[in-house]
Amino acid sequence: MPLKQPASIQIADKIISTTTHPFRSKCGELLPFLRTEFPRQLHDFEKRFYKKEYRVDLQLLQKRRSLMSQVCAALTHQELKAVPCGSIASGLMTSNSDLDAVVIPFDEKRFFDRYEKDLNFKRKQLARCHRKLLNSNLVRGSFTEFIPWARVPIVRMVLKTGDHLDVQFHDARILKSTNFIRVANNLDHRLFMLRIHLFKTLTENGLLASQEGRFSSFHVTSLLIHFLQVPFFDCAVYPPLLSTFPDLQPGINWKTIAYDVATNRLYQGAESFEKSMDSLGALYVRLIDYFSGINFHEDALDISNGSVVKKDTISDQVELRDAYFPETSTCRVQSGASLLSNFFATQRERIEAGKLT
Repeated sequence: MPLKQPASIQIADKIISTTTHPFRSKCGELLPFLRTEFPRQLHDFEKRFYKKEYRVDLQLLQKRRSLMSQVCAALTHQELKAVPCGSIASGLMTSNSDLDAVVIPFDEKRFFDRYEKDLNFKRKQLARCHRKLLNSNLVRGSFTEFIPWARVPIVRMVLKTGDHLDVQFHDARILKSTNFIRVANNLDHRLFMLRIHLFKTLTENGLLASQEGRFSSFHVTSLLIHFLQVPFFDCAVYPPLLSTFPDLQPGINWKTIAYDVATNRLYQGAESFEKSMDSLGALYVRLIDYFSGINFHEDALDISNGSVVKKDTISDQVELRDAYFPETSTCRVQSGASLLSNFFATQRERIEAGKLT
């Protein structure tokens, strides 16, 4: 009786059959090529990931988590609850990371019916948060920016410690997205180290600067989580996350998620998954190999399971499909598809020439 094809291979077949890769004939050959032609350069590159800069600063993380507990306690009252989100909650925080909190109403429907329609109401809620933080003696009063018209309205402040704080007003999907990233990071901390290196390379190429209309840290994290679920090379680092962990489903109550994030609860479901054990250097080479073959103009990347599907319309914008924000899957970076295509093609050319940095 023939053996049933593993789920990971089935997913890989789907990716291959639904995606057009200009480098398809070469895809998967970059790492073996380096091991043959540039073994010393590859060895030196792999050693770089053991430097201190690629490790979590546990003391800093603990200090900032304590600070965020004070911030959230100051913002929480009868109608609203403040919860840490972003890198401080997902475990991906570095010394350069801002602090993020999301303020969620206990009665979401009644609150947001008014919040979405009334700009003055938005302003009052943002100002109320600001006053609470000023009264808590946590922030520098003169360093405040109100952004009520943004897709996710924000109060941006500087704490007396010098840390930058963004308080976001939106629904609980921000928290659920943070939890998704937290679970991925807990499954395999190679995400943290790959993220640091990709951040560094993108910054050097002028592509990581969200306030200047370039890519954000969230975009980069999304690309990495997508890639780490792809079983295109031997096997994946992650299983398809959303289908593996029922607690990551978008419909889960946000109060349950808030508890899971606060306690860093570990989810069960991936114990039998045989993940790729590639070194960090090898994984990064595979990452460049993979994304240099993606047609960002035609293909959409699904963050929740590592699949690639055709866009509804060919465009020069990157499309990252997110189960928590299905209506805003298009990345707003102008000419983002061309920027990423050129970046990964250039990185591939450098690696093929033995220039690993």
